[in-house]
Amino acid sequence: FDRNINYLFKEAGISLNMYLQPLKGIYLHSGLSAEIGPTGSLPYMILFLLIGLLIFVIACINYINLTATRLTVRQRETGIRKLLGASKKEIIQQFLVEALILNMLALIFAIILAELILPLVNNLTGQELQLVQPSFIPHTLAVLLLILAAGVFAGFYPAFKLSAQNTVKLIRQAGSA
Repeated sequence: FDRNINYLFKEAGISLNMYLQPLKGIYLHSGLSAEIGPTGSLPYMILFLLIGLLIFVIACINYINLTATRLTVRQRETGIRKLLGASKKEIIQQFLVEALILNMLALIFAIILAELILPLVNNLTGQELQLVQPSFIPHTLAVLLLILAAGVFAGFYPAFKLSAQNTVKLIRQAGSA
């Protein structure tokens, strides 16, 4: 570079330096202009991640609140299950499985909705975004772990609240409601 090109710039009083940059660092960690492709911004990525996590936590809290308001309706069912011999563990499992099933159905609905809206988003942004990409398997595992965590988190309160109550108390409260 110095022998073949830089001497031309030195005559004009301009000094150019060359250095190597890792390809993995170009997208988020490059501060150079005229990169080989579009670059992203790490602070924006972190901001969007935090906003997504905040929305996720709010949705989980909302689910817990909705489930807690339905506890009075489910008291009779839980009381009868306890009378018929269901253990505390079985009642907890029932609520956690219900929460996981609801989360999986919501995930399926979200994937279908995203697939339907994706052409519109691509048209508006001028990008070629894809829902399924080569790195799909690690992302799928991460989403499934997130769904599992959300199901456990959202089903935890109602499961332990109803399973810990006395059977007679559950049926009396449900009868008076």
